[in-house]
Amino acid sequence: MQNSSMARTRPKRWLSGAGWLLALCVLCGSAAGVRAGQWSYEWVSNNDKIIFGGGINELNLTAGPSGTTSGNQSILGLLLDIEAPFHGTSDSFVTQNYSLTLRIKDLDSNEQSGPLTFGGNLSGSATADSTNFINNFVAPTEIVVPLGDVEYKVTIGPFAKPGPAGGASGTIHAFVEVLGERDPTGPNNPPTHETPEPGTLVLAGLAAACSGAAAVRKRWKTRATQQGA
Repeated sequence: MQNSSMARTRPKRWLSGAGWLLALCVLCGSAAGVRAGQWSYEWVSNNDKIIFGGGINELNLTAGPSGTTSGNQSILGLLLDIEAPFHGTSDSFVTQNYSLTLRIKDLDSNEQSGPLTFGGNLSGSATADSTNFINNFVAPTEIVVPLGDVEYKVTIGPFAKPGPAGGASGTIHAFVEVLGERDPTGPNNPPTHETPEPGTLVLAGLAAACSGAAAVRKRWKTRATQQGA
């Protein structure tokens, strides 16, 4: 009877072990399809300010913060603020050019882009408590740059006008899209042989382990049934 009892408990142990292996298989399978895709960025504003037509009031241009992120993201490129206090009852300027530069670094490959420069022109008017601005981006408004095994597409915009002096900042954002793996047949990318990713190899090994555990469990169950009979 003691042997029969021990035989009956062994399949449960194998079932527990197989369950853990199966869960690990599922987790590894999910992880294998995820790419970190981390990247960092840094902005530089090529203009500090725009002077209004009256020669006194100023629109300050400040580069957005640097940062680290991943995947597709909208990032702040430029802040626009009317210097306080505002002088006079109203002031304006017409078609003033500006530009800003972005550098992106792919953290997986440690490759960094050259300067990606975007620009536009602004026309605007302001009073002590209101503003009216028109922004026109100039080409290029989209730039694609290869870094590591992926390509990054940067699109400038949108623009949001600044509020009155001392009020809300205006902004210019850019949308950065990670396009995916670079074309291996491209002129700057020699063909490469595909090799299984480490996650795929681990998944295959665990799947085999799961199958083996299930087979052993079946044998234990059969033996326990025979001994119990």
